[in-house]
Amino acid sequence: MEKLRLFIAFMLIAVSSFASRKTDTVIKRDTINLRGYIYDEYGNPIKFVHIQSTQMDVQYNHYKVNCWTDTSGYFELKGAKFNDTLTITEHAIYNTRPIYNRNSRYMVVYLSTKVADLNSSTPIAITHKRLYPKITSSFKIKAYDSGGDYFEVHAPAHFRTGIEKFEQFIKDNVEYPESAIKNNAEGTVQVEFTVERDGRLTNFKILNGIGYGCDEAVIKVLKKSAWWVPAVDNGLPYAMKQTVTVNFALTDK
Repeated sequence: MEKLRLFIAFMLIAVSSFASRKTDTVIKRDTINLRGYIYDEYGNPIKFVHIQSTQMDVQYNHYKVNCWTDTSGYFELKGAKFNDTLTITEHAIYNTRPIYNRNSRYMVVYLSTKVADLNSSTPIAITHKRLYPKITSSFKIKAYDSGGDYFEVHAPAHFRTGIEKFEQFIKDNVEYPESAIKNNAEGTVQVEFTVERDGRLTNFKILNGIGYGCDEAVIKVLKKSAWWVPAVDNGLPYAMKQTVTVNFALTDK
């Protein structure tokens, strides 16, 4: 009889313990595996760079999904968001910036080298005793004549027939590379270029790429663009940087 009581007491404790045990939380998220490369401005791979998504891990929901580049600059971010802002840990040599991913599954990122400014806030002072007295200039102020022909002009660089025509020109001439189609490559390409003082486009630079010929396809068409109207400051033309963003997307129809 005593053994029966002990058995019943043990079973009650076991049932109570099981009932109070917390169940695992099931998290369901629509994510992608994002891969790609990180290079410097000269096309050399940047190794051991830490990349982090805004997505929390689906197993513990405790830390943000992250990864490191290998010796070839390659990374694979498993479980990132479709539309995500990736961050790169502060680097001693390269300028890091937020990377905006818009449903890309493959990316090529270029980081520029930092320009170290050692002491701009406290410049080094080089002094010497003055040998001759300082001369203070004196001058007369003439009355301003508003009837002259001089006027100030400040205007950014622009496509001669308008931005809508330029976007249409890009859309009509950029072809989806066969290599990208075969490899199911999609994503956003952003190209920086300079509109020179004579309206020519030069200094093409990939700010965000997806590879497989897509980056080159955008630059190829930009080089065929008609000359632009250069930027103007105080009536004089000057070189100005611009960027253009092209999204490559494959449809199911």
